[in-house]
Amino acid sequence: GVLFTGDVVVQSPLPFTAATWPVEWSGVLHAIEGERVTALMPGHGPLMRDLSYVRALHALIDGVTSQVAACLDRSMTVEQCQQSVDVTTLRAGAPVWAGRALDDDWKATVRALVERAWHELRGLD
Repeated sequence: GVLFTGDVVVQSPLPFTAATWPVEWSGVLHAIEGERVTALMPGHGPLMRDLSYVRALHALIDGVTSQVAACLDRSMTVEQCQQSVDVTTLRAGAPVWAGRALDDDWKATVRALVERAWHELRGLD
């Protein structure tokens, strides 16, 4: 009943997004959500007793990826896309991501995730 996720799931307190493959990781997170676990050990962060953080992370990755796809449909640059992606409601999905003390790190986390999704969706990585 214990699942070790590696760095696909990280709560430190923010996810590591600079080395993600958002499109591929979405499928992995979906598979994790389908597991019956009593404990989940992320790549970094505390032992988890439920999948609520995984669901929030999955929603973040899918939400950003879909917004990036829309940016690409409008031929936006990665910089324009980073400025237009809105994750306000997605951030609320994990209370550990809240708090003004994390604002700068949150912005960097999202910028990195947008860049990774932008490259992956264009087939560049």
